[in-house]
Amino acid sequence: MDVKKAAERYQQTNYATLSTIEYVLLLLNECLRYVDIAETAIRTEHKEELYEYISKTQHLLFELMAATNTQLEEGKRLSSFYAYLNQCLVGVRLNKEPEILEMVTQHFVDLIESWEVAKQKGRIEKYTTPWI
Repeated sequence: MDVKKAAERYQQTNYATLSTIEYVLLLLNECLRYVDIAETAIRTEHKEELYEYISKTQHLLFELMAATNTQLEEGKRLSSFYAYLNQCLVGVRLNKEPEILEMVTQHFVDLIESWEVAKQKGRIEKYTTPWI
């Protein structure tokens, strides 16, 4: 097995063993990275790059929607928020307004911070006992 195949296998195994929160954080961080690239593309008027990274972000949003438990009220709201972000990205594709991308960026930052807090709370609940 060559090094490239071994690296791919390692990455696949790594993703397959992520917890749900870590998976969501991974997707959100990728969304944030893609939106940053799209912001640069919109400012430099690289339409193809803008469309490519908006599309990649939308794909990740759909993945996040699929990973959301919509049986819970919080999940329904979160899924609606992801749909709202997708609509904002559609608006960016149509109107090419960098202000909308800045707003979307801030929403992704806020989501990442919230999921990080949830991750920490989960760790505290999992690894502490009332006897300590």
